[in-house]
Parts: sequence; C-alpha cells; structure tokens
Amino acid sequence: AVVVAKVKTTIDALAEGKLPDFTNTGLKESNEIIINNELNATLPDKIYATGLNDRMIDVHYELRNINDIILSHEIDTQGLSLKENPNYPQELQPRDRERQASYEWVIDKSKNISPLRLIISIDDSVGAPIINATGICESGNGRGLILKKAFQDGDAKHYTKQLQDLGYPAKDGDI
Repeated sequence: AVVVAKVKTTIDALAEGKLPDFTNTGLKESNEIIINNELNATLPDKIYATGLNDRMIDVHYELRNINDIILSHEIDTQGLSLKENPNYPQELQPRDRERQASYEWVIDKSKNISPLRLIISIDDSVGAPIINATGICESGNGRGLILKKAFQDGDAKHYTKQLQDLGYPAKDGDI
C-alpha cells in the first residue's frame, strides 16, 4: 500500500476556477482506502501546485493499493520500457515517459527509494503522488511508477516501515 495525497478539488478544476462534481467518482467499492485522521492532523493539508503558479491545493493523505492508482504509464518488463496507460488522460502528462532514460530512472530509483521523499511534502514535485477523486494521478506519476516497481520487485520494505512508523496499518508485501 502507498500513501497518496488526494486533492479535495482537482487541479484542472482549480485552474478553471470551477469546483468538481464528486458524486460519480468511479471508485470501486472493493478499493480499500485508509485515511488516518490523526496523522492527517499533523501533515500539511495544502500543497504548492507548481504548475498553477504555486497556488495552494487542499489535500488529505490516504493509504491506497498502488494498483488502484491510475498512472500515466505502465512498466513493460518484457520490452524494458514504459508504455502509455490507455486508461490515463495523456494530456495530463507533460513528460515524455516513453524515453529509455525515464525507464532507467524508474528502475534506478525503485531499487533505493527514499521513503520520506515519497510520502510528505508541501510541494507537488516531491512527496506522495497526488490523485483526484477518480484515482487518476495528477502529479507524481514518476514517483508512482517508482513505488509500483519497488513493490513488484520486493524493494519497498523501508517504505512500508516508514508508513508503519507514521501510524498507517501497512504490512510487508502489501501492494
């Protein structure tokens, strides 16, 4: 399981000055979402959105299965590359993640992750991946791919331990 910063309003809606409609989020009832309200009281509830001229966005932190987060790309271990996720609106991804250098960066970082750099931040360029109400990663796709690869390869033990230390009921082997 991974911690995500879930926006209380989506980045696109903020940019357009509109509030989103959360009535039909598309989330499956079987998704396990754990919100640690005690921990949320100690974590920043606003993150600087650098893509929005450093405007602040409201967030809360949740524990989610990494496979329930819709990332911009998927890890193609057969072709040793990243490929576009057809379920992701690619216009939200400003980077060319299909370059070999992106794949190598994900592989390198997943083998030696820095847990706190993937959990807590007041800046959208580091910290937990930022998702919207439907689970689409709006910022932090690279960080999400790093975590996904680390869990796939069994390299997320330090990350899971850090989550436990922060009070989340994460278990070794949880994705």
